[in-house]
Amino acid sequence: MDYFRVKNFERYQPKRKTKHAPWVCLYVNWTNDWAVGQLHDSYKAHWIGLICVAHTTNNQIPYDAVWIKKRCGFSSPVKIELFEKLGLIEKLDTKTKKHANEKVSENIIEYKRIKEKEYDSKLIELFDKDWEELPRKEGNRKKAMDCWMTTVGFNLSKAHPKFKKQLQDFKKSVEGREKKYIKTGEVFMRNWESLVFDTSPNIKPSKTGGAIL
Repeated sequence: MDYFRVKNFERYQPKRKTKHAPWVCLYVNWTNDWAVGQLHDSYKAHWIGLICVAHTTNNQIPYDAVWIKKRCGFSSPVKIELFEKLGLIEKLDTKTKKHANEKVSENIIEYKRIKEKEYDSKLIELFDKDWEELPRKEGNRKKAMDCWMTTVGFNLSKAHPKFKKQLQDFKKSVEGREKKYIKTGEVFMRNWESLVFDTSPNIKPSKTGGAIL
């Protein structure tokens, strides 16, 4: 299996100490980079996704566009060769890969799970329970499961409590809302980490024009 890395990743992430840090840097002048400027807008989004993947894999990324697409939850194909041609990424040579073996071992396990869809039965059962809690169980359930597996299932002890908190806040924020205005299950599973919800009590107008809490 071939791997690649995002060029200058460590240089532009000077305060990043571990892959578990909850952030990466995106500088305000990043679009001034000539190579980034050659990218179509959708590919710029892919580029940001690659930076995030580099963060979680210690910058040792499988050279597999299908895996990256699923790992990031993209809806369009990722053109790895385009980023390589523009010099934004580079393949790891044999010597580098040998040195990085320990770092990528856990990522290989995750890669195989996503690639082969060999999810543990207990994880599937837990996903089913979370899916049933959604206020609007619509969208592509298969894609929703893939997103849940990559963001929650493969880091269950740390990620699932955060997911459950988001799910409860989501349910509370849409109480009494018409179904068509509620995010579908697939959308929620794809974006749950970045969603912000208003969980304050719903305020309903009274007949006199005031408000009833």
